[in-house]
Amino acid sequence: MELTEDLITIDQDIFLATTMFSSNCSTPHGVNSTPSLSSTSCCDMSPDSLRISQWFTFWVEGVLIVVVGLFGLFGNTLSINILWGKDMRNAFNCLLIVLAAVDSFLIVLAMFDYSFVRAFGLTFDLYTYMFPYFLYPATNVVLCMSIFMVVAIAFERFLAVCRPYEYRAMSTTQSVTKRVLKLSGPVFVIAFLINIPKFFETKLKETMNNDTQTLQVSYVVTRLRKNPIYINYYVNWFRLLGTGVLPMLALIYLNINIYLKIVETRKTREVQRQTMGGPRRTSIGGSSAGYNPTHGPDENSNSEPNMRRKQEAVSKREIKMASILLTIVFVFFGCHLPRVLLNLHEFFMATQIEDCGDMFCPPAWFLCSISVNHFLLVVNSSVNILVYCSQGEKFRQGLTEKLHLQQLSKWFLFSKPRLNNSSNDDLTLKVLAPNGPARQTLIPRPEVSSQYLMIPTQKHSYTLKEGSNTH
Repeated sequence: MELTEDLITIDQDIFLATTMFSSNCSTPHGVNSTPSLSSTSCCDMSPDSLRISQWFTFWVEGVLIVVVGLFGLFGNTLSINILWGKDMRNAFNCLLIVLAAVDSFLIVLAMFDYSFVRAFGLTFDLYTYMFPYFLYPATNVVLCMSIFMVVAIAFERFLAVCRPYEYRAMSTTQSVTKRVLKLSGPVFVIAFLINIPKFFETKLKETMNNDTQTLQVSYVVTRLRKNPIYINYYVNWFRLLGTGVLPMLALIYLNINIYLKIVETRKTREVQRQTMGGPRRTSIGGSSAGYNPTHGPDENSNSEPNMRRKQEAVSKREIKMASILLTIVFVFFGCHLPRVLLNLHEFFMATQIEDCGDMFCPPAWFLCSISVNHFLLVVNSSVNILVYCSQGEKFRQGLTEKLHLQQLSKWFLFSKPRLNNSSNDDLTLKVLAPNGPARQTLIPRPEVSSQYLMIPTQKHSYTLKEGSNTH
């Protein structure tokens, strides 16, 4: 297999794929094709380090990604089913559906590319022909979609919490579908446009092996990918800023404003309860109805209590959605921060890569970090259902209904226990007479099949006054 000078420059996916597979080979070469290089300053990969990196790749990119990915596919499918319900269909939940669909596609690509082919070595011709023209660019496009969808969801919550009047105007004049398309449509377009060069970075090279008389197909990079200006400005700076730094800064700005507005709203409610003797109708944006700050309560507002309760429910729902978003963002930062740090470290390796050329190979810890990075990306796409369950009570109720957990709990509670004929299964009725001592009456347990009755384990006593109506 032919290695060109920039297969290992500033692009983890190209490096791993081009140094591992060719279509006519049934066994992966892996990075062990580079340790044969002579310069120790350019490649200090020892055999032990190589074995460690290969072991790490198998278990982290192979086993763990498959296990977590299967859970993520099941959870995302179930989440989409629940969020698509009529009682949960709003703009925020529809955006969560889009995010779950994008994450599921990313999981499938990661399992196919990272796990089955690279970690487990299941090489076949279809993968060889699909990688340069579909798998590699599609993985980058879907990853950008997942990143930008989180930003779009944060922007939607920012409008709902910090710009409530504009948000209500859009809610009354535009349908849910239109609002979702206005937020998700630009995400898809931008993610595709900024990754168009990825379709032209690699290509297939066919060579004839004279010894075996077989056609060998291998990956090579194009002239575009070898261009130093392209590598420096697009691969390094643009990708780092566009898919890492800027989205994170946007999420920080949007979520800080959401958090501050929620704190302000809660303080306003508390002040109103203390000064007005009860809760007033205060929205997330700080507006009120049925109350005049100069003259007190509006006497003409007959439906003020109902309006206040309705607005309180809306405000609580907005805060709950904001808490779901904050949890999603925390998970996003935890899983994407290693990717940004690896990209930053590649800047420090750029000079060494340029000087060594074909002789360069990254250290073992960097290869292990790439495996962890891929695993964390799959984790980020797989834990959506856990986030929704931890923050959304209505989602938990829908999940309980979908999984028939109520029927399971009833089955456990009303399973067939052993009958106990002791007096603990009887009821004791204590009757208090007006002018006499109290009388106790033992009521035997009725003969009911244990299949339909939960048998109490302790004696139950009830006290009634004599002559009182017991019905």
